[in-house]
Amino acid sequence: MHDIFLIDHGYPENRDKILKQVPTAKVVRAQDYWILLHRLADRVVTSRFWVLSTCVDYTDFDFNYEPPPWESYQIHCWPSSDQKYGDTFLVPLTAWKQQRNNIGKLEDYEHINYNHDPLPRMPVPEVIYISDNLTSVIKATEFYTPYVLFRRENSEKPQIPAQKLWEKQCLVSLSRDNSTNLVPRQVAGTLNKQIYDYDYLTRQFQSDGEALDIVFISNGEPNAEKNYERLVSIARNRTIHRVKDITGRNLAYRAAAELSKTDWFFAVFAKLEIAQNFNFDWKPDYWQEPKHYIFRAANPVNGLNYGHQALIAYNKNLVLSTTEVRDLDFTLEAPHTVVPINSGIARFNTDAWTTWRTAFREVLKLKHYVQTRTSTLETKVRLESWQIDSGAPFSEDSVRGAQDALDYYAEVQGDLEKLKLSYEWAWLKQRYEARASN
Repeated sequence: MHDIFLIDHGYPENRDKILKQVPTAKVVRAQDYWILLHRLADRVVTSRFWVLSTCVDYTDFDFNYEPPPWESYQIHCWPSSDQKYGDTFLVPLTAWKQQRNNIGKLEDYEHINYNHDPLPRMPVPEVIYISDNLTSVIKATEFYTPYVLFRRENSEKPQIPAQKLWEKQCLVSLSRDNSTNLVPRQVAGTLNKQIYDYDYLTRQFQSDGEALDIVFISNGEPNAEKNYERLVSIARNRTIHRVKDITGRNLAYRAAAELSKTDWFFAVFAKLEIAQNFNFDWKPDYWQEPKHYIFRAANPVNGLNYGHQALIAYNKNLVLSTTEVRDLDFTLEAPHTVVPINSGIARFNTDAWTTWRTAFREVLKLKHYVQTRTSTLETKVRLESWQIDSGAPFSEDSVRGAQDALDYYAEVQGDLEKLKLSYEWAWLKQRYEARASN
């Protein structure tokens, strides 16, 4: 009998079973297979040695196998399930010692015979989670096996492809939103805020992930019904909820989040004429920390194209946990990022009052950011663009709203609490009517 070593990949019941089959096997710690074989060779006293793994089922395996003489210099490797680079080896001691110092990884060995008779891998444990923060779920999980499957509750269980364990293992996404993943034990201790903290990532998509709910938010906008009907025609066969006539953006966002059955939802605002080609199959990225995703929208008055009045993919939990807006933008209170995809045209210039209030609120916010933050050139350009009369319908009202916002900012000397009055429709209406009467 050759020397036998058993790599401990967890699965204690299977380990005990293997040790009953081959009582002389010595259990060794799992590590890079080239390093492991390099070290084991110095302990071997037989002409060949076996390397087995606890993640493999050896119920019907013949440990008396001997290769024919013309294959005596080859490493014989048995695949694990559908993984060619398996976990069972018969290694020729002399030939291996002659090459081991000249190669950097096991597969560089000159003569590896990949057997055509696969051995079954042990089942991969599964963690079913409900959180929108995959990173925190993984960090809270203790790993006892090479891989663990993480998938969202109510998601379809995928076919699990056997992964290569010879060296550093990849974290494998199995869905386009990265919510279903094969996560290696080696990821433990490497994550901070996101999965991207781990250096070895790959994708083998089997599903699209969960389709996001859509919530249409309106509060008396003149073209609300027209834009809603357009949304329905474009987002066919998708769940669309409505939030209507709720005073206060914060309360409206909260109501939208409460309606959503998905971790993220598309918020479509009533002024937005959704782009005909907008892809509602878009997905957030579970490999990132939970955040809001801000798309772009075209401004028909000043030609700008940014997040103002654009579609936003809101994280439901972040919306519900934002109980206080310390600044002038609800969305920016939580982690967020910009998605450089146009979601449509922000048709706010439908009448004088709607145009004025839209410009007033946006310019007040831009001015505040320019004054209180390390403002970018882009922000400054946006602020200037709102002050230019383009000749578009109701452009004069837009410019008037912008100028009135700048005047008000100077009047209150940037006092944040007074700037927040712009959240209140009644106050805005009073301000508008007073301005119009002058």
